Amino acid sequence: MEQKSNRSTLSRLQESKNIVDIRYQQTGEASATNELGMREMQAKAYEARDKRFLLMVHQILKPVQFHVTVVDDNGVSHEPKEWFVIPLNVVDIVIARIMDGSILGYTYNASMKCLEKSVVRGE
Repeated sequence: MEQKSNRSTLSRLQESKNIVDIRYQQTGEASATNELGMREMQAKAYEARDKRFLLMVHQILKPVQFHVTVVDDNGVSHEPKEWFVIPLNVVDIVIARIMDGSILGYTYNASMKCLEKSVVRGE
C-alpha cells in the first residue's frame, strides 16, 4: 500500500511543471518600485554597478549565496550568482555602505543576520 502511494506521489511530482513554489511574507514596507520593479536602493545600485561593485557584493555575501539551478521554459538550465539569502533591510545596508565606501572592514554574519565590523588583531 505504501509503495503504491509513493509511486503516486512521485508520478504527480514528475507531471508537475513547478515542483517548488516559494512565497515570501510581504509587509508592504518595500513595495515602492520603479518601472523595472526595483526598490530605491536596488535602483541606485543598478545605476552605479560595475565590476568592483559586483565583486564586493559577492565577497561579502558569498557565505549566504543561494545555490539553485533554474530551468527556463526552453529547458535551458541557469545558475544565478546574484541570489543571496539575507534579510531585505541588510541588502539596503550593504548597498549603502558599498556606495559610500564604508563597507571596508565589514563581513556578513549569517547566524546573526547582520553586517559586523571585522576585528583585526595585531601580532
